[in-house]
Amino acid sequence: MKLLLISLDEEYVNIIEGAMAGGLSGKVDISIISDMKFLSEFANYDYKVNLLIVDEKCIEYTGKIKADTRLIITERNDNTEGFIYKYGGGQAVLRSIPIEYIRSDGLNDSKLIKVTGITGGSGKTTTAIGVAKVLYEMGRKVLYINSENIQNFSYLIDEEKTLPDEVIRVLTKPASVSADYILRAVEKNGFDYVPEMRGVLSSWQITVDIMLDIASEICKRKIYDYVIFEMPDEVTTKDAFRIHPGENAIVTLLQDKYSVKKTERFIEAMGYTPESCFLVCGKYRADEEDALGETVENCTVCEKVAYDTTGQYKDCFVRTATAVS
Repeated sequence: MKLLLISLDEEYVNIIEGAMAGGLSGKVDISIISDMKFLSEFANYDYKVNLLIVDEKCIEYTGKIKADTRLIITERNDNTEGFIYKYGGGQAVLRSIPIEYIRSDGLNDSKLIKVTGITGGSGKTTTAIGVAKVLYEMGRKVLYINSENIQNFSYLIDEEKTLPDEVIRVLTKPASVSADYILRAVEKNGFDYVPEMRGVLSSWQITVDIMLDIASEICKRKIYDYVIFEMPDEVTTKDAFRIHPGENAIVTLLQDKYSVKKTERFIEAMGYTPESCFLVCGKYRADEEDALGETVENCTVCEKVAYDTTGQYKDCFVRTATAVS
């Protein structure tokens, strides 16, 4: 497979070249043009490649290049199909390149971590984003996906971004298609995340199973080390909440007897094991009764995270991130 990259921005080329060298299959033959004089001469000849990646400022020189697929590097961050946002760096390029070009030899699939909590207000979203932050700080590539029916997590990352409606509309298509749209729409806050979806997901005919299929497809592409997947509050289907090989679960709960008992029954019903399930008390209050021991149904309580009215939660979730990694 022949890939040709054309850009006169040498600093950008150096960044992209490194990302492609590490992320593309050894079967891909990469050629790069970054010199204006050479490009002007090259433009006079017919040339055939499988994949052309070209800076929008250089398109006028590509008239004689025949390419099976063209991707245009642009400074506009509008998530348009066929375009790569220049300031998204190497990951933006790898997310846009067709899967058959991506390296698969010797690499494991991304690990899917399902974060769930069957007791309302147990700090599920705080835990999911907190673990994503810590894993990122540990040098891992992380993607956070929220599958709640009504989404509200922007207050935890200090960014109010929403997924474009045109992307939401295609999420019911096959996962191989919808994953492409999702990956082009991700935002960065250290770790990558899929922006909040407006309205009610069910009104778009989007279910947790659809979102899980997309997350699994992204895992297969081996772009990320971890995909943090926040489950909805309601248990809709047992299979969606079941832990499959290569996955882990983080279950959040409160410290009262009711929450502990309900979590015990949930873990038993799902068949979770101590090797794949880890617990977090997401809103621990030292001045209230504590019914939590060190384990629940033999699963380890990694942390009792003190309730923080500021929402900062500094120095938290390290033990949990270490346990699931």
